[in-house]
Amino acid sequence: PIPGNTLWDATRLCANFAYRTLIYSGYTKDDIYYISPDNSVDLDNDGLANDVDADCTLDQLEYALTEWVDSADMLVIYLVDHGDITAFRMNETEILDTSVLAEWLNIVRPAVTGNILVVDDSCHSGSFLPGLAAMNYDPNITVITSAKSEESAYFLGTGTVSFSSIFWMEILNGLDVDGAYRFAETAVQEIYQLQNPQLDANSNGIPNESEDYASVSGMYLGMSGASSASRPVIGSVSVPATIEGTEQATIRATDIQSGEDIAQVWAIVRSPGNTSSSYNAPVLWLPTIPLDPIEPGIYEGIYSDFNIPGDYRFAIYARDVSGRVSAPIARTVTVSSPLRRRAILVAACTSDNIFWDVT
Repeated sequence: PIPGNTLWDATRLCANFAYRTLIYSGYTKDDIYYISPDNSVDLDNDGLANDVDADCTLDQLEYALTEWVDSADMLVIYLVDHGDITAFRMNETEILDTSVLAEWLNIVRPAVTGNILVVDDSCHSGSFLPGLAAMNYDPNITVITSAKSEESAYFLGTGTVSFSSIFWMEILNGLDVDGAYRFAETAVQEIYQLQNPQLDANSNGIPNESEDYASVSGMYLGMSGASSASRPVIGSVSVPATIEGTEQATIRATDIQSGEDIAQVWAIVRSPGNTSSSYNAPVLWLPTIPLDPIEPGIYEGIYSDFNIPGDYRFAIYARDVSGRVSAPIARTVTVSSPLRRRAILVAACTSDNIFWDVT
C-alpha cells in the first residue's frame, strides 16, 4: 500500500480470498503462513486480527520456505502483485528473482512428501517457467502462471475478474487443480485474449501440454468432490453481428439457469483500439456494461461507444448471490462505419476580462 500502487486493492482482495478458500477447504490457521503488509484483518472470523503472520519481505518468504514448512504432505505457494521478466515485486524496494525462488524450492523439496504447487498471478509471470524448470527438475513441482512471459495480467473489478480469483473460486467449488485451471484459463481468454495462462506440471518449461493437464487431474487443495453444477449458466446471448451508421447496440442475455438468485449480469468489452497497457503494468479497467433485468430471465444493457471500425469483443458473465460466476459467453460485433460525431466548444471571455491581455 504505497503511493501510486493502483494494484494494491486487487492484490489484497485476491490474497484474502485465497486465504478464506483454503480455510473453508479444511486448512487451519496453523497450516497457512500469510505474508502481507495488511496485518489488521480477521479472515477466519474468530474476532482476532491475527491471520497475517508477517510483513511482505524476502526474508519472510525465505523463512517460510526454508524453516516454517518443516514437513508437509503438500505445499501451495500463491504469489499476487506486480511482476516483470523473471521478477516478482515483494514490496517497494525488494524483488523476488526466479533463481532465488528456485533455490528456496530446492531447499524445501525434501520436506514435502507430495506435490508443490506454485501459483503466480502477476504481469509476465510466465517468464518464471524456464528458470524454475531448469533448477527444479521434479515432476512433483507444478507451476501455474496467469500470463505468458510477454503479457500483462488483468485485474478487473478490483481483482474479482482476474485469473487467480476465478481459479480460487473453482477450488472453493470443489474442483481439482485441472478443472479450476481450465475454467479460469477459458474465462480470461474469452475476453482478454491478450492474457494466456500457463501450466507446467512436468518441469520441462513447456506449458499446457496434455501431460501437464493430466498431472494435475485429481489434485485437490482440500475438500474434494463438490459439484460446480450450481454455477450459473447463461442460456443464450444476442448482440448485433454488425454495426453500421450507429454508435450503440443492445446486449441481451436470456435463459440464465442458477441454483441461487442471480446477483449480477454484466458484459466486458475489448474494443479494436484496446491493447495491453504499458510493458510491466497490470490492466485494471475495461469498459463494463451492466445488464439489468427487464423481465424474468431476461437481462439487457446498451453499449454506446462504437467509435472506430473493427471487431469489438464482448464477454457476458452472470454471478449468483454466493459469488459463483458463470462461464463467459463471448460474442464479436464487427463495426464497418460507425456514426462519427464531432463537437467544438469555446468558452471565451470579454475584452474587459483580466485575462484578455495574456498572450
